[in-house]
Amino acid sequence: MPLSDIVNVQITRQTQSVSAMGFGIPMILGTTKSFNDLIRKYTSLQEVSVDFPAYSPEYIAAQNVFAQTITPPYLYIGRRTVDTVDITVETPLPNSTYTVKINSTNVTVDSNDTPQSSIITLSAALVSGNLINVSLNGTIVGTVTSILDFSGNFVSGNSIVATVNGVALTAVPFNTNQATTIGDLATEIATATGVASATVTATTEITVVFTNPGNNTVTNVVTTGGASQPTVVISEGGFTYATSNAATMGVIAAAIGAEPNVVSAVVSGGSSNIITVTTTPSNPCVINFFTVKLGSSQATATIVNYTLGDAIANALVAAINAASLGVTATILSPPSSKFSITANVTGTPYTVSVSTTFSQLPTAARIVITQAGASLAYNVKINGTTFTYTSPQSGNTNEEISLALVGIINSSTYTNSQGVVVPNPIYGVVTATDNGNGSFELDTNVSTGFLVQVFPVDIMIIQTGLIIGPYVPSSSVVTDLVAIQGVNTDWYALACTDRTSATIQAIAAWVESQTLIFGTSSQDANIINEAPGTDTTSIAAIFNNAGYARSFVLYYQDANSVYPECAWFGAVLPLTPGSETWKFKTLNGIDYSDLSSAQENNCFGKSANTYEYVGGVGITQNGTMAVGEFIDIIRGVDWLTSKIQTYVYGTLINNPKVPYTDAGITAIQAQIMRALDEGISNNFLTDNPPYIVQVPLAINVSSEDKANRVLNGITFQATLAGAIQAVNIMGTVSV
Repeated sequence: MPLSDIVNVQITRQTQSVSAMGFGIPMILGTTKSFNDLIRKYTSLQEVSVDFPAYSPEYIAAQNVFAQTITPPYLYIGRRTVDTVDITVETPLPNSTYTVKINSTNVTVDSNDTPQSSIITLSAALVSGNLINVSLNGTIVGTVTSILDFSGNFVSGNSIVATVNGVALTAVPFNTNQATTIGDLATEIATATGVASATVTATTEITVVFTNPGNNTVTNVVTTGGASQPTVVISEGGFTYATSNAATMGVIAAAIGAEPNVVSAVVSGGSSNIITVTTTPSNPCVINFFTVKLGSSQATATIVNYTLGDAIANALVAAINAASLGVTATILSPPSSKFSITANVTGTPYTVSVSTTFSQLPTAARIVITQAGASLAYNVKINGTTFTYTSPQSGNTNEEISLALVGIINSSTYTNSQGVVVPNPIYGVVTATDNGNGSFELDTNVSTGFLVQVFPVDIMIIQTGLIIGPYVPSSSVVTDLVAIQGVNTDWYALACTDRTSATIQAIAAWVESQTLIFGTSSQDANIINEAPGTDTTSIAAIFNNAGYARSFVLYYQDANSVYPECAWFGAVLPLTPGSETWKFKTLNGIDYSDLSSAQENNCFGKSANTYEYVGGVGITQNGTMAVGEFIDIIRGVDWLTSKIQTYVYGTLINNPKVPYTDAGITAIQAQIMRALDEGISNNFLTDNPPYIVQVPLAINVSSEDKANRVLNGITFQATLAGAIQAVNIMGTVSV
């Protein structure tokens, strides 16, 4: 039962009406799988670091709280519900181990135990006359037969040059007639290295058979001179049709199976139209092509190559499912090196973490910009070469910083530490690809891995091996908040690491009916660049138009990766309600915004706040809720409500009985006056004019109220002390 059911206090302000009870402790709402509790208490940043890495949004938000000169004694981090997480095998390497930890159970896969595979599926059966060409890992499988089909007869004056395996043969001149000339050409081709035979098999056709399997080909045949020059169509392949589709597929599978590092090649399917190839774990299994030429019809092949990353993902999925951990793992859109883990019962919490042990340098890595800031040098060192991007004084977004670094890394030149432009030593060796979300990929273009480092490490991270996320909540934010309230209400100021507009709007709408305040920041340029009334899409405009009295917006240029509202909470919540104003606060660790007067006016016109450099120091402005009411007034009223409820409730429970007499009513009145006196001491209320507390005489109370033991008719009037936030001085001096 809430205390308000016993002691119901309603305080009306002239400017705004709110009924609330609150506390001075912040709660950071995050999307995390670090713990299974709905909410956890932390008394220091060191405690936070046990559950969260330094680059996580929850850690950064908590760091902003604890970085202030005075801070709340503790904070809470609340957990959103996440049923499904995605995990990507970012860096697949041989001789390495990959571990997924679910709750307290480790599921580990050795990449040496994860064979790679390819699946070839034909659209139809092979038919008589088909010539089939197959390549595994860049090597033609089988002994190649090339069939040269000329568009017409050779004529007088023609000179024909055949090129075999890239080597041009001696030109063959037209000799007497077509039959003699094409025979001469076949004889010349038969002399080429690697050719077993070259036979005229039709008037305008030569069939060439090579001696050994492998990458052999008649590259081209060029005819010059004469009145006309026949052209050639070259069809080639390592296999010809053999009695039936099943027999032919069997011959192909056997040849593939004989290739180095192949474990098996198996024909399957009701019509023998599938070949599944598996290689040893440390070796690739890539069917480059499976083409069918000639014959009355030509089946097409669908090829699915499962890389080492796919194999590792498949092995982890199988191991997780076999472990019966209350979750189900599923490959996402196979073939894929990405898989998901989903709770078997919706809403059942589970923790998840990943780790990888490598035997060599990574061949792929992801660089994530975790914090954006002004005038910061972002350094990525690859194979000993440092690439630096320095953000401007006005700051950049994570996305802008990532894109800038990608451009620098991929450039053919770079500026070294001496300021000299020199050739980029990793150009063509390592390629960077922007992800569009404040991160980018690094991939090697050669067979060896690369050494990568980033600094400062508190604003950038390297992810290799297995990568989790990003986490996506599986229930509404209001559902999560109500669930958290169901187990803990010892928090008052709410922040959220999610900047999604729909999420932020849902929180603000919910908070209006709660005994809480909500603070958020936004880097939406419309807040500062569009006038009130014109801007309808920014969070500041939406909150202001909705008249929210319990939510505030702080414009901040790097709000997507920094949480200045949490720093503001840390700086102000420790102060006694009523004794503070939320303006003029310096936020440790937070860069200021450099705004023009017009931008300030646009921002303040929507009752949004800023953090700017004024008079040599950074200060918050103006300390208002979205409706325009001052934050300290809302908090002070909440505090006063809480005090009156607490003091009156204390009288009810600490006495054997509070009689329904003038003396009993006066005892209740005294507790209200006690709270009001404390409000005066805290400078929340003024004693001039003095407050007035009116209570009924017992004789005037209705018999119904007495029978129900409910005391009605208590009112008070008090005056807010307010705060000085600007000073105008006019003076005269004379000699």
